Amino acid sequence: MGYYDHKRNVEKYVAMMSGFDNSALIEAVFNHLPAGKSMLELGMGAGLDFALLKKAYTATGSDSSKAFLDAYRKKDPSASLLRLDAAKIETDQIFDYIYSNKVLIHLTYEALTASFKNQTARLTSGGLVFHTFWYGTGSNHFNGLLFNNHTPEEIANISAPWFTPVCDVRYTEMDPDDSFYIVLKKK
Repeated sequence: MGYYDHKRNVEKYVAMMSGFDNSALIEAVFNHLPAGKSMLELGMGAGLDFALLKKAYTATGSDSSKAFLDAYRKKDPSASLLRLDAAKIETDQIFDYIYSNKVLIHLTYEALTASFKNQTARLTSGGLVFHTFWYGTGSNHFNGLLFNNHTPEEIANISAPWFTPVCDVRYTEMDPDDSFYIVLKKK
């Protein structure tokens, strides 16, 4: 059982994220991914990004944590939600875009490679992905969760069999230039 499979841990996370403003990042998504298309969000967590994304896209939220999905369903019972593992992505649905915000950092390198392979199978021809990562090298564990840092070059190399890089941009979330997003196009 994972950290976010416990309702109490989900409630703590939701409270911690209360008031967090991610609108600048979502604006970057809007700039790179034209509105009106279908989108899968991997690892929606508290659903803060999802609430903004579904205003511009036919969005489906997903998480491996039933507790996160149940919490969001209480806020929006009509939301399109799936219980998915970010590496396996076991669904038959096809999307124009896939988005994640610091979700893939929790995957081992083997699972991250599998995720990119599986993402390409869930995308339309020429589909795009937009993912964020902590910038740097190394990894650590906190509360049983794995946190991997990456560089844009590393992500481009891991995803190279299935995706072509469109762009990558460094940005500040907590410390100057501590994060980056990368946009990749399905080959």
